[in-house]
Amino acid sequence: DASRTISSLYLQNQYAFSEQLTVTLGGRLDHYSDMGDSTTPSLSVLYELDEENILKAQYAEAFRPPSFNELYTMNNPVVNGNLGLQGETIQTWEVSHIHKERDRSLRTTLFYSSFENLIHKDGVTSQYENSGAGWHRGVELEAEQVINSDWKLDGNLSWIETEDEEDSHALEGAPDWLANLNLTWQPTRGETYTAHLRHVGDRNRDVADPRPDLEGFQTVDLSGNWEDLFSTGMTLRAGVRNLLDDEVVYPAAASTYLADYPQQGRTWWLRLSRRF
Repeated sequence: DASRTISSLYLQNQYAFSEQLTVTLGGRLDHYSDMGDSTTPSLSVLYELDEENILKAQYAEAFRPPSFNELYTMNNPVVNGNLGLQGETIQTWEVSHIHKERDRSLRTTLFYSSFENLIHKDGVTSQYENSGAGWHRGVELEAEQVINSDWKLDGNLSWIETEDEEDSHALEGAPDWLANLNLTWQPTRGETYTAHLRHVGDRNRDVADPRPDLEGFQTVDLSGNWEDLFSTGMTLRAGVRNLLDDEVVYPAAASTYLADYPQQGRTWWLRLSRRF
């Protein structure tokens, strides 16, 4: 019989102090019928050094209420809900340098986030609990290169360090490296083909989990998009996820599923839509 009603108000304003300096201020108020109120502000400052170089700084907060599974799970042999859970909160700081040219761009970002009331499964009671606090920090590189009028290459690479301050251990499930690489071919205006390579590095276990860290994985996805294929407004999209059928698993908490959570292997998909 559980239910949740969410009412939200979001406000944002942008201030241009000069041709080079822009400040954006925002805020969000959420009311959860079962969790109370949450206020999350945001602030960004953008400064254009010249036509090719931009500096940007951002601060933002966010709130995640406990899910119904985390609150109400009952009569389950491996995990139990907890009606006393509090929502997770996060505060994030970012500083970026953006370099743009006609056919290429490079963005470098330093980031730091702090968490409170992280929700995790207790290894002794098998009940969802709030932990104290934690953080992650790192650096991300994003690049885009236009090869010619038909081809474009873009991607990102991130290094991440995390810590759960309650046990001075890396956050459960957090990878150390993340990377994406996309190759896009657009031979005609309404025809696009994309190849996507994704890498996820080794992921950490909970401090109480005796199993070794979960190995990383790589997947390759291919997709095609054809607009106005049979008539005006008709679009066909098709592709394959995990082309090489690599084994992909997501970490499960200790004392639940020893083999973790297996994900789909090679998967074909097709989508046809009509715009009226």
